[in-house]
Amino acid sequence: MATKTNNKKSVGNFFKACGRGLIRCWDGIVWLGKGIIIAIALIAMFLFIYNPVAFLLWAVFAPRTAAKMMWDMDIDVFSEAMQALSGWIEYFLPFSHRKYFMKERGISNYSAKLQVKYYNASKRPKVEVIKEMTDDAVQLLWKVGNANDWLNIANAGAKFTDAQFDQMMRQKCSIVISTYVSNNTPNQHMLNMLMNEVDDAWLDILGYCVRRYGLPAPLVKRMYEHCNEKAKKVCEDNLVIFADCKFVLGTQSGEGLNEWGWACEKKREICFQAQKCMSLSQYIRYFENDLKLDIRAIRYFLSKGDLAMASYLFKKEYEAITKDDESMAYVAANPQLMRSMALNTPKPKSEK
Repeated sequence: MATKTNNKKSVGNFFKACGRGLIRCWDGIVWLGKGIIIAIALIAMFLFIYNPVAFLLWAVFAPRTAAKMMWDMDIDVFSEAMQALSGWIEYFLPFSHRKYFMKERGISNYSAKLQVKYYNASKRPKVEVIKEMTDDAVQLLWKVGNANDWLNIANAGAKFTDAQFDQMMRQKCSIVISTYVSNNTPNQHMLNMLMNEVDDAWLDILGYCVRRYGLPAPLVKRMYEHCNEKAKKVCEDNLVIFADCKFVLGTQSGEGLNEWGWACEKKREICFQAQKCMSLSQYIRYFENDLKLDIRAIRYFLSKGDLAMASYLFKKEYEAITKDDESMAYVAANPQLMRSMALNTPKPKSEK
């Protein structure tokens, strides 16, 4: 019996060994097959992609694809290999082909002259292109460009020099300057130039600057000593707006809100531009002291769709809202405001 058992075990071990051997053989065949496939793929990639001669054909006949192959492949090491083997080809391509490489690589990696050339040739939004350009390239564009290019530069948020600002004023580019001061704080020289003007278009820009940024102390002194009457009036009016807005914004929370309450108790009315900066807490205190909002401020809050503020306005400024067509148009255009108005309309006083 023992001999039969041993024979069975020996046969079982033999078949197990054979099975393991077959599995290893199969693994070896699979590994060899994968190796062959990888080798074929690498050879194909070298022949049709990484080979500089092949890449030259890609660059000539499919430049957009070639640019992505060099600068935007999913695996970085492939792009790096492509740059090492075929990067030199880009420098011999015509600009009509090279612009695709510039876009994929980033135009800031090229000379200022090429960046300006790309700006002029690109169909992308011009402002978007300017934001990617270097400072040197933007300055070169300023020199060779026209008023439309200057406007694009201003919209991109780039800074102008004093000489450039003076040139724009001499050439009456008020739209460019208006765009520039909306994106950048003008310096004293720029404000000084505007304060010398009497034309309404320039004074409107000056008023915007003073209203938004204020005036440095030296220019306040100059305003009273040397400015013409029109510029002086514009500065004075807008300094009041600037001060009121700063006061409102600086008293919206904490101890500042107590200061706001004290100011309201003194019945201090503020301009409608500053009223538009109020928070709900400020407006409640403002109204509690028998102070009313300008209708332009009411329109502003309704146009924003601010439900918390609107709900209180419907309770306290109902008559002013219903008598103003523009205010009612904002309400009619917003279903949430319509519902809020219905819920917060004051009840009529009962007749005695």
